[in-house]
Amino acid sequence: MELSILPLKVGASYRFNAFIADITERKRAEGTKARLAAIVESSDDAIIGKTLDGIVISWNSGAERIFGYTAEEVLGQPVTMLIPPDRLDEEPPIIDRLRRGERIEHFETVRRRKDGEEVDVSLTISSIKDETGKIIGISKIARDITERQHAKEERERLILDLTDALAQVKTMKGLLPICASCKKIRTDEGYWKNIEAYIEEHSEASFTHGICQDCAQKLYGYQPKIEEKREERL
Repeated sequence: MELSILPLKVGASYRFNAFIADITERKRAEGTKARLAAIVESSDDAIIGKTLDGIVISWNSGAERIFGYTAEEVLGQPVTMLIPPDRLDEEPPIIDRLRRGERIEHFETVRRRKDGEEVDVSLTISSIKDETGKIIGISKIARDITERQHAKEERERLILDLTDALAQVKTMKGLLPICASCKKIRTDEGYWKNIEAYIEEHSEASFTHGICQDCAQKLYGYQPKIEEKREERL
């Protein structure tokens, strides 16, 4: 409850008027507002409020961590200070979509920190409305996805490396010019290479050396003992 007491002079004496108002809903709204403010301030994401003209009106600690600016440095400044020059044309279409009542989620782009370094971010952008539903501002939530982008780029690089390796293996398909006597293979450059070296260069295979029965008999006059391998079936 909210109590107001006002003195009222009646002749030579005083009386008092008391006004009592139920402020339960107001207190609940204030509590909700305080909790939301705490959530915004403690978020790791940058949560930025700006006017429809692009002027920053709110800036949380997450924004300070990601972009390096304090609230005092950016409040009242145009949000374009965070946008690289080659991406300034992104902003007008976003404003137009918000004016039509759209919400923009997971828009991946690049923004610029105070030190000039660029950071990969994922943006969620929505309009701020007053009690009548009129759009009075814009809320932006920016999540730093730099590490995720680096992981993505590394994955793409590994895929390219694997594709190149497979392409090298595929070069062994088709007709290979091989010497009928020494068994060397002629390369595309016209050089003759030992077959082992050629295969190792064009595949992931490598060689170990032994001696077959025929060569053992021819060179040493004996047959090597062959151990049979038995397969176990479950």
